[in-house]
Amino acid sequence: MGRYFLNLVPALRARGLEPMVAILSQPRGPVSLFEAEGVPVRFLPRRAADPLGLAGFRTLVREAGIDVVHAQGYAGTTLARIARKLGGPPVVIHSHEDDDGYPGWLRWPDRLLAGSECAALAVSDEARGFFERARSIEVGRTEVLANGVDLSGWNRADVSEADAFELRDELGVRGATPLVVNITRFRPEKGNDVLIDAWPRILERVPDAVLLLAGEGETQGECRAQATALGLGDRVRFLGFRRDVLRLLSSAQVVAAPSRREGSPFSLLEAMAVGAPIVASAVGGMARMLEDGVSGRLVPADDPTALASAVASLLADPVARETLGKGARARAGEFDIARHAERLEAIYRACCDA
Repeated sequence: MGRYFLNLVPALRARGLEPMVAILSQPRGPVSLFEAEGVPVRFLPRRAADPLGLAGFRTLVREAGIDVVHAQGYAGTTLARIARKLGGPPVVIHSHEDDDGYPGWLRWPDRLLAGSECAALAVSDEARGFFERARSIEVGRTEVLANGVDLSGWNRADVSEADAFELRDELGVRGATPLVVNITRFRPEKGNDVLIDAWPRILERVPDAVLLLAGEGETQGECRAQATALGLGDRVRFLGFRRDVLRLLSSAQVVAAPSRREGSPFSLLEAMAVGAPIVASAVGGMARMLEDGVSGRLVPADDPTALASAVASLLADPVARETLGKGARARAGEFDIARHAERLEAIYRACCDA
């Protein structure tokens, strides 16, 4: 959600809107990124007597003159809808995933607050189904609106040969070594274990290939142990959190996205914008974002054999990589953040006029 607003705020500002980010807790990472972009961030205190932070939120709304609240997350959407019931500004609620772990006790406040939102958005058909099934949003009320990407910020031409060489030198890989990159979080739904399971089969066909996994998360230790057990050695590299995502994507012969469940991932949008050849699971928003054989290769989720076959085939076929890369870049134009912001502005204004 932090990345979503980091992409969105400049696009809203370009349209003359004045966005403010309000956060219920104080995470370490996103705040510095917001501050670097000059985005005002407010933290809402949550105390035992006010666990939702309702008093602070209502004060913020009043003092800042907020016209519309764009709410995301369980606590955020619940807080905003309660405030609306108490005379607060109109609320747009937003679903980013189909969450099978949604706490059952939250369904009761959802039922009581149903209809208090002005509009409901979801990043995929599955996320829309989650809103309808679990959160008591009326069927047909939720609009599917995929995430957006700033195409100007993701251009392969901005990565020089020197940058690409520096990356390979940093990683200790030869210039001709085929690189497969996955920009990820280490969580079960991201399917990193599937990609690692597929890697020995890929090495059978492309023995010098190297897999780069960039990201952090709860299953990273398990994935490291899995790679060790498979004897993959330095053929799989765990890079941790990286800020040079453009350089990584631009240096990749193939970008892999093996998720079991997905909404509208920024990592995929960024790979598309860069014009990278992509192999992705045919799940959630990814199946909608990519056209198989035109802007990427789609494979069944949780199928290491199919994943290995698609990745190895692309590594061996530079013509196919070029064709799919061009298709991905062209398709990314449909997810331009400027178009996304334009649609949001129309929704916000409709809520204000209602």
